[in-house]
Amino acid sequence: MSDDFSNCRNCGVELQPANSFTCANCGRNDLCILHKGSGSGLCSVCLDRFRKRLIYPTFAIICSVLLIFSPYMFAKIPFFLIVPVILFLPFWLMIEASRPVITYSKLKKIFMNTALLSVFLIFILIVLWQINQFKSFIRISAGLASTAFLILGVVLFLLGFIYVLSTSLGRLGITLFNYDYPEETSILLKKAGKDPEMIGTLKWDLKWITGINFIYGFIFLYLYISSSG
Repeated sequence: MSDDFSNCRNCGVELQPANSFTCANCGRNDLCILHKGSGSGLCSVCLDRFRKRLIYPTFAIICSVLLIFSPYMFAKIPFFLIVPVILFLPFWLMIEASRPVITYSKLKKIFMNTALLSVFLIFILIVLWQINQFKSFIRISAGLASTAFLILGVVLFLLGFIYVLSTSLGRLGITLFNYDYPEETSILLKKAGKDPEMIGTLKWDLKWITGINFIYGFIFLYLYISSSG
């Protein structure tokens, strides 16, 4: 181990050959074994980066398509149903940002941030829909909207099935995605269990992102079938 890193970057413990490791992905060796995924051999930094690479692009892509093609969504889905579809996205994002421990104080922030982000998204949605009503603006063709709904719907469903397959194969010892939990997460969850303010613990796994993919994949495929029919 390099002499440049004599202490763990995260918790400051002194690094020794017995309590240190080299990440199988990035090769960093400045973290102790508490920050190592026991199955994957990845450090907590890589595990967190992998999770974010799934969550944030999914959120951004779904929101972008919903906003850009909002007139066609309004035409096929009643507004009272569009609101929960929009509300669920920022709520899911806030929950993901608060993992792995949910407390009452965190829950208040989650609802507040969800409300603010939802108001912004719905405002943009209505503005884009109103702009589309004016003849002077270039309208997005129904064919383009239908194609976007089809492509995204199929992609989300395929990703969902891949995540389900990964979870199933994981029980057989076959890994498609190198994701597990570092020991620091288990320690944090044990401490949280003794906290009276704690509501619950949420270990992140592929089931969450799988559910999002299936829910919004179905919505986009429904929009495609409705708009093309």
